[in-house]
Amino acid sequence: LSQISAIEAIYTQQESVLFGADQNCQLMLEACAGFYFVDEAKGELISEIGDEENGQAECYRAVHGYSPKKPNYQTTLVAFGPGIAKGRRIAQARLVDEAPTFAEILGLKDFPKNIDGKIITELFVEGGLRDEINKG
Repeated sequence: LSQISAIEAIYTQQESVLFGADQNCQLMLEACAGFYFVDEAKGELISEIGDEENGQAECYRAVHGYSPKKPNYQTTLVAFGPGIAKGRRIAQARLVDEAPTFAEILGLKDFPKNIDGKIITELFVEGGLRDEINKG
């Protein structure tokens, strides 16, 4: 297995910042389909993840590495706690909706309103999150 075969693209600092990365970022690597970047450097430098390993703790924790510009790019959000509707599944939401949703959960009143995302209201119990939290 060639080490470079696991890397689909290397983005410059300028390109990375345009993706929304920290301005101090020096470069950004994009993994090829079927490869992941993990937190710990142990074992082989690059190894392909098989179906039996996919989703395991070490192969799921850092599954970042794909460009959000790719078609059919998806992510997962799991939420629970006061004010969150139990067992509710939302078919699809946008990644940019997560930040305003987290701000609502945390009660951040100064969170900017002029952003691309919106609060995922379907996630919350009827009557609103703040009402449910204030009951407890």
